[in-house]
Amino acid sequence: MKRDTKREALWILGFLVVLGLGGHFYMKHLTTYEKTLNPLYEAMKEQDQAKYYDILRIEVLDKEAADRAFERAVDQDIDALWERMYEASQKVLDTDRPQEVDHEDGGEMFIIFPKTWLGLYDLVDVHLGKTERAEIEKGTYEEKAVERQY
Repeated sequence: MKRDTKREALWILGFLVVLGLGGHFYMKHLTTYEKTLNPLYEAMKEQDQAKYYDILRIEVLDKEAADRAFERAVDQDIDALWERMYEASQKVLDTDRPQEVDHEDGGEMFIIFPKTWLGLYDLVDVHLGKTERAEIEKGTYEEKAVERQY
């Protein structure tokens, strides 16, 4: 009887180790920069404004400002933008500091922030530049924070 119990315990332990390693590699795959940057890139390529703002987690309150900002975003070489975003995301992961990604006209486009999940997986979080975001959401971050307090 003792022998069967040890064998079962070893099989269970082996199964848990394989399951843990598989889960870890799957999470590493899910948290690559491609999983955070590619959906935004695809939304811009497909000219899908709703998806674009959904990915950036922006509440569109000023439709005209949102239309202008989206037109500005897609009115550039999107492949070159993706390359700039990739380079910035690599810097973010290396330095653990936010990086700005500029539009090809030189103006602010995106800010990429470092983010971790479960303390094990490094991610990047993409935000629209502060000026355009404030116009689209009709207010600054500070004003929104004050509104939420009351």
